[in-house]
Amino acid sequence: VWLDAPIEVLHSRLQGDQTRPLLQDRDPLGKLQALLEKRRPLYANADVHIHVEPKSTPEQLTILVLAELKKVVKSSVLN
Repeated sequence: VWLDAPIEVLHSRLQGDQTRPLLQDRDPLGKLQALLEKRRPLYANADVHIHVEPKSTPEQLTILVLAELKKVVKSSVLN
């Protein structure tokens, strides 16, 4: 499952998180952008891709993820 959130959302959620050593940089936003550009091709291989809206709550995302996973499971059972 790829939760594809805008860079600004990711940055605001990760800002000040001391458990993210890769983001302990002079330019954490730039570092995050570089990491995403590098990883995007890997993320694109996910079976489920969900676009995260800035106002999405964890509960809303959970409902979306579960609905999409049901589709994937149903599709794999039918094939």
